[in-house]
Amino acid sequence: MNEADRIARAHRAQAALDEFLNPMFDQIVEEYTSRMVEVANTELSRDKRSDKITALSNALKITRTLKSGMNEIVRDGELAKAEKLRAEKLEQMTAPQRRLLSIAPR
Repeated sequence: MNEADRIARAHRAQAALDEFLNPMFDQIVEEYTSRMVEVANTELSRDKRSDKITALSNALKITRTLKSGMNEIVRDGELAKAEKLRAEKLEQMTAPQRRLLSIAPR
């Protein structure tokens, strides 16, 4: 995948996150968290309570993993944009400037 594809993909991911996914993820996390509190306070059977809390905890982990994955796509696009800008700056440099840049410590 080239830099332009990565940047375009990040823009699409950011738009989806802003409009649809972040509100949905926030709502899901809120619902699972409140359900965990409810189960912890109302379920009398220790085994059932433990099983329900474990299931809800796993659901929260999956939700956070999905959100993190989408954010990684956006960050990848930002990195691609920075790489593209750096390449464009290098192209605009003269040969002596590029030579100096290649010997300078990073």
